[in-house]
Amino acid sequence: MDSRSDHSLEKPLIYESVSQHDSTNSPVDSSSDNEALLYRQGRSNRHWRSYLKYSAIIGILLFLYSSLLVTLTVNVTSKNRRIGPRFVKTPVDPKSIVYEAHVMEQWVDQGGGSPVTYFSNQPNEQVDKNWHELFQYQNIGVEPGTYERMGREDEGIKLPDGTYYGSIMVFHHLHCLKNLYHALHPEYYGLDNLTVETQASWKDHTTHCLHMLKEALMCQGDTTVLTMM
Repeated sequence: MDSRSDHSLEKPLIYESVSQHDSTNSPVDSSSDNEALLYRQGRSNRHWRSYLKYSAIIGILLFLYSSLLVTLTVNVTSKNRRIGPRFVKTPVDPKSIVYEAHVMEQWVDQGGGSPVTYFSNQPNEQVDKNWHELFQYQNIGVEPGTYERMGREDEGIKLPDGTYYGSIMVFHHLHCLKNLYHALHPEYYGLDNLTVETQASWKDHTTHCLHMLKEALMCQGDTTVLTMM
């Protein structure tokens, strides 16, 4: 048999390509990969440590701010209980308060039907009597517990029955209104005859009344629609 025919029957040689990531990489390449991995892990750990540190700082600052805010609120509330708004439920029994529909006339002489009780016309004996009767329920006895909640038990006037002298704010506002009415007629109520010191005290009292009435009107603002006449 011809030798050329024998060579034609031999199988061709097949070569496999070598991968770039073959396990036969040099030790230097493996070391570089490990260093890169360790660097990334270290960087990630530093990132989390920084995050936790700043979170802790922010948490501490928020805690301090909240504590300061609560402390200031408690102090202001305690102070207001003594010299400002009273955060105490009124001792007035709601059953003793009666509401009724009433049309407020802008001028007292425009009312029709029922007789008008005057408070603001020229001063006379009847006007003074009307004001006096308006205050017949002004003074009340306040239970000691209410005074304690207000923080005023050391300042109150204790009555023989164990309660403390008090009044309801609406009567204080009416008192201020009466005081302004007197200021409009100083000659009738003898205000012109007061000493200089007493007149100064009276002026301070009147200024206080103006302030209290302004505060009451703004606090309990009437939203009734007013039309021009």
